[in-house]
Amino acid sequence: MLVPTDPADPRLEPYRELRDRSLAREDGRFVAESAYVVERLPASAVPVESLLVADRCAEAWVDRAPAHVPVFVLPEPGLQAIVGFPFHRGVLACGVRPATPTLAEILSGLGPGPATLLVCPDLTIPENLGAIARSAAALGATAMVLGERSCDPFYRRSIRVSL
Repeated sequence: MLVPTDPADPRLEPYRELRDRSLAREDGRFVAESAYVVERLPASAVPVESLLVADRCAEAWVDRAPAHVPVFVLPEPGLQAIVGFPFHRGVLACGVRPATPTLAEILSGLGPGPATLLVCPDLTIPENLGAIARSAAALGATAMVLGERSCDPFYRRSIRVSL
């Protein structure tokens, strides 16, 4: 459902000032950017809270978004004012962050037979994490284990590069 809106709308809070911050892991949400990522998100097991689109892209997203997901529409200058940088991709999505499994949960879910775990104890650059995740998936890794000091795998740049 298309929802024309105002940049001051409180429902747009997850999208504000993305250059200067990422949503904290404790917030329970994340923001995904680019048409390719946002298009694939509803097909995953991750719930989508909303979409934020530039008015030039609104009609293209009305049929792609699940019926229960609001699609907030803003003119390009309003969208750029919200996110905090020149934004040319035209679409963002706010998703609900899945629970982070413990190492014990990951190991118990592997089952019998061989498994390939990729362990990254201290990976701090989001783009590198995304590239490593993409490569691990292409090579058939079973799971990726990140250390506590690693960057957020749900940071928008990590997600974008991973696809």
